[in-house]
Amino acid sequence: MAEIAGSVTDGTLPTALRDIYVGRRSGVLHFSRASERLGVHFVKGHISYAESHIESAHLGEFLVAQGLLSAADRARAAVLVASTGKRMGAILEGMGLLDQDQLRDVLALYVREILLRAFSWNEGTFALDESAAAPPPQYDLTLKLSTGEMILAAARSLTNRDAIRHGLGNLDRILFLSTDPLLRFQKVALTPADGFLLSRVDGRSSAKEILKIIPLPAEEVEQSLFGLLCTGLVEYLPLATTEPPPQWEELRQEVLDTSRELARRTHYQVLGVPRYAPESVLQAAYYRLAKRYHPDAQHHPRLADLRDGLEALFVRAREAYDTLRNPQARAAYEEQLARASRSPDPPAPPPPEPEEEVRRLEEIYKKAQERFAERKFWEVVGMLEALAPLAQGRLRHKARVLLAQTYFKNPQWRREAEAEMLGVLEEAPDNVDARFALAEMYRDWGQQEKAIEAFREVLQLRPKHREATSELAELTHPQAGSFLKRLLGR
Repeated sequence: MAEIAGSVTDGTLPTALRDIYVGRRSGVLHFSRASERLGVHFVKGHISYAESHIESAHLGEFLVAQGLLSAADRARAAVLVASTGKRMGAILEGMGLLDQDQLRDVLALYVREILLRAFSWNEGTFALDESAAAPPPQYDLTLKLSTGEMILAAARSLTNRDAIRHGLGNLDRILFLSTDPLLRFQKVALTPADGFLLSRVDGRSSAKEILKIIPLPAEEVEQSLFGLLCTGLVEYLPLATTEPPPQWEELRQEVLDTSRELARRTHYQVLGVPRYAPESVLQAAYYRLAKRYHPDAQHHPRLADLRDGLEALFVRAREAYDTLRNPQARAAYEEQLARASRSPDPPAPPPPEPEEEVRRLEEIYKKAQERFAERKFWEVVGMLEALAPLAQGRLRHKARVLLAQTYFKNPQWRREAEAEMLGVLEEAPDNVDARFALAEMYRDWGQQEKAIEAFREVLQLRPKHREATSELAELTHPQAGSFLKRLLGR
C-alpha cells in the first residue's frame, strides 16, 4: 500500500485522512512539530481515539478547560493514571465521573480538538504508522463521531486558499459521485454549497466547469469541493491520455465480446494486468476502465441498449480492483485460483431454468427488503442495483421502487430517487405503488404542489385508495385531513 506521510503545511493532510478513511486503513496517524506530538488512532478507516504529548492538550486539561471536569477531580484522576498506567478516560469512568455513554461524547470532542489543533499548525509533519493498528482495550468502543464529519470539519478549517487549490489538483478532471455505498450513505452535515455542488456532479463535467456554473463565491465553492473530495463523496476520473477516445462501433463490439467472457475471466484478466502487478498498476488499469465503461460517460445513441452491459463491466472492474488492492483479499483470491488450477475443469452447468432464475431474483429482493427494514441501506443499494437490470415485469418494478426509497434515505440522492421512480412509471404508468411512493417523496421534500398532483393521479387509478385520500385531504385541508387520518387509524 502507498505510504501516507507528508507536511501539514502543503494542504495534503485532509487528502491523507481521506485515503485512510476510504482505504479502510488501521494505525496511528502521528503529527510532529519540534517537540510536540499528537496522534489519532484509526481502525478500518474509522477514528477510535486520540492522544497528545503536549501537557496543555492532555485529555484531563481539555476537560477542565471545557468545564466538563473540576480541577480537583482531574488532579485525583492524574494520580491514578500515574500509579496504574491506565488512560485518563478509563480512570474517569472507573471513578464514576463519566459513564460509557458520556465517555464516547468526551472522546469525540477530544478527537476533534486534536485534529483541529494539527490543522492549525503552519509547520510539522504527519505519517501513518500501521504497525500499531489495535486500539487499547479501554478504548475499544464506538465513538459518537462520524469520521466523515471529522474530515469535513478539518477540511473546512483550512483558511489558506493556496493550500486548498493545491489539494484540489488539476481541475480539468471529470467529477463523478462515489460508487462506494459506505461513502455514498455516510453521515455528514452538508452546507448549501455542498448540496449545490453535488447536484451538478454528473460524471461528464470537469471540476472547472462545475465551479464556473455555481453562483456562489469561488472561495466557498472551492473549499466545499475540497471537503467533498476528502470524504470520498465525489471522486475524479483520471485525465484523458493521448489515446483517441473509442469510436462507438469499437466500444460496442468490445462490450458485447467482453460481456460474453466476463464470468470466465479472472480479476487480473478483467483489469488487463499481470499477476504480479503492484497497486499503482492496478489503480491505473482500474481508472482506465472506469473512464471507458462508466455508464454516465458514454452517451452515443447507438450505445443506449448496452447501458446495462456497461454498468456490469464497470461494477466488475471495481470488484476486481477492490479485491486485488487489499493484501488479505488478494491472498485469499490467489489461493482460490490455485485450488481451481489443481482440479480439473468441471463441466459447464446448464443454464438456469426460467422459473429457477425468477425464484433466485425474488429471494434477492426478499433479502433486500429485510436489509431495508434493518436500515442497512448500503447493502440494499448494492443488491438492488445488481437485481433491477436482471429482473422483469412486476419484480423489476418492485425492485426499482425499493431502490428509489433507499436512495431517498440519503438527502444527497434525491435526484436519483426521483429518477428511479419516474423510470418505473415510464415503464408502467398504472403502477399505483410507485406513484404513491413518489407522492410521499414529494410530500416529505416539501414539494406540496407536486405531491398533491401525484396523490390525485393515484386516486385516478384507484379511487378508493385510503392512504392517498387521507394524504390529499391533509395537504389541501389540513384540519379535515388530520381527522380523516385518525378515522382511518393512520
